[in-house]
Amino acid sequence: MIAVILLAAGASRRMQGRDKLLEIIDGVPLLHRTASAAVQSKASKVHVILPPNHDNRKTALRGVDVNIVEAKDWQEGMGASIRAGVAALSQDCIAVIITLADMPEITPLYFNRLIAGYLPHQGREICRAVAQDGTHGHPVLFGRRYFERLSNLKGDQGAKEILKTARGKIKLIPMPGQGAIVDLDTQIALDNWRKTQ
Repeated sequence: MIAVILLAAGASRRMQGRDKLLEIIDGVPLLHRTASAAVQSKASKVHVILPPNHDNRKTALRGVDVNIVEAKDWQEGMGASIRAGVAALSQDCIAVIITLADMPEITPLYFNRLIAGYLPHQGREICRAVAQDGTHGHPVLFGRRYFERLSNLKGDQGAKEILKTARGKIKLIPMPGQGAIVDLDTQIALDNWRKTQ
């Protein structure tokens, strides 16, 4: 039982008033696209973290078999979203994959490679996607031993401190291309990415 937490509670502050997760890519909203990639993988469950009362993003997820979790403290930053996601995990969940909703090149392959690479008996209880050029990126899988630390995260730094302190225990998983580091944070990033497609 390995679940996915898809972080989709951000405010898109750098998108000049537009919601990046509702931008249409290949005929569907970006949020629908990234959630579908997680659902089509071998993960047991996909939890999508949203701000409270965000009907447009909920609508974008229509037809995708996910569990919608509202992060009441979403304005605090990524830590609040991760806490909400970990709280939604089932008791038999042995690991969780945390991923960002604004990464258009993440496919089911990414999740499946992380799941296949998870070998806790060898002491590597974190698996991290690595782009073709060697840059560490997303998604990231955390074994159950890290759930408590994830549930206590604060602020907007995500799990960076956990990754920093666990450096020697991380198994790096090569991914094709640069998808592990391509995120659409700004309108310029979105426009430039579209030109490459």
